[in-house]
Amino acid sequence: MAPPSERQKIAEALKNEIHSLGGFVVNPMPLPPGEKLRCQFLAGPACEDALEKLRGLGFEPMFRNAGLRFCLNGTATPCSTFEISIAADTPKVADDRTIRGDAVDRENEVAQKAAIAAMRAAIYGRGK
Repeated sequence: MAPPSERQKIAEALKNEIHSLGGFVVNPMPLPPGEKLRCQFLAGPACEDALEKLRGLGFEPMFRNAGLRFCLNGTATPCSTFEISIAADTPKVADDRTIRGDAVDRENEVAQKAAIAAMRAAIYGRGK
């Protein structure tokens, strides 16, 4: 199995933070590429406090929908579902390009200028 990407590490840390704030992550982990992290918070003042904490960490939870969450005690409690976008991993670019032709070869340059002058003389005559 491949080591987790930077995005998956951020998603895992965010999942742990959401759990510590009393929320629930509803995505399968590790977070697949292109997916937003979905989480639920039970309705109440604790929800707003948790969202403020997440905003303070630099994330922007976007409201998705409101519904019910079935709890272990057999009750259905109102909750809100939010999505959090996590920036995609930036691909590593292999910079294996080499710059050619920067060094000026003076002998070659003189020979090219002479050849161009001879070509012009042959085409246009000696007048120019």
